[in-house]
Amino acid sequence: MELPSTCTAAVTADEADARGAPVPRAPAAPAPPGQVVAELRVPADGSRAHAVRRFVREQLLHHTSAPDHTADDAVLLANELFTNAVRHTPAGHIAVRLVHDPRHRTFAVLVDDPDPRPPAPAIRCAGNDADAGESGRGLALVAGFALDWGWHPSGTGKSVWFAMCTGPEPGQPPPHQRKDSHE
Repeated sequence: MELPSTCTAAVTADEADARGAPVPRAPAAPAPPGQVVAELRVPADGSRAHAVRRFVREQLLHHTSAPDHTADDAVLLANELFTNAVRHTPAGHIAVRLVHDPRHRTFAVLVDDPDPRPPAPAIRCAGNDADAGESGRGLALVAGFALDWGWHPSGTGKSVWFAMCTGPEPGQPPPHQRKDSHE
């Protein structure tokens, strides 16, 4: 079955099955290498999003050379992953970790929650009132802004992550953060 021409997918064609249903990344997508430099555990409560945003910004500025605009993007994406985790985690805690790899000039933000189900990017259809809300766009933002993203099962649920560049090599132009700029 083909998607109607009025639908826009938050996933690419190779990430959708024959019916057009989203197919999440394979579980074999471990987070990028690096050292965990900071971790925050918060209750699975949407009112804690401000603490997650502040944590990501402060830790990025403390541990990496990421410019302000990259920190802004990372805060947005971390907020999206945290909000998704809260939506699908009825109780318990969510961990947010910052992994830094100075050798490759990258960092990753990992959001761990107790729900073992894989993240499923939404397919949005224009003209459908049920799709008019604000939910379902978070993973599209992550895919669009991050250098890479993925998820993997953990012992108690799953970890969803995104990676970004901290900045250019000395004397090099800044890298664009989007995956499609490298293709």
